[in-house]
Amino acid sequence: METYFEVWDDATGNRVGGSYATLAEAREMLAAVLRVNGVDAAQESAIIAFHPGAGRTYELTTVLEGADFVAEERALSRRTATSA
Repeated sequence: METYFEVWDDATGNRVGGSYATLAEAREMLAAVLRVNGVDAAQESAIIAFHPGAGRTYELTTVLEGADFVAEERALSRRTATSA
């Protein structure tokens, strides 16, 4: 059992896409949510890590809230636009 990541829509309680082996892959899915569905959808999402726990169980940890991701992406866009 290994740690894996998923993107969840907090508004609906549904998983978006599949499971991802790396945080970078999950961030790519969240970036796609932002591009395709817009800021509101991305802000209502989160990346959850599933860590192996005792026995055959997993412990869940919120790795990144969608609102924080959107803020990071906006800051990156501003820095990129300023340096261009």
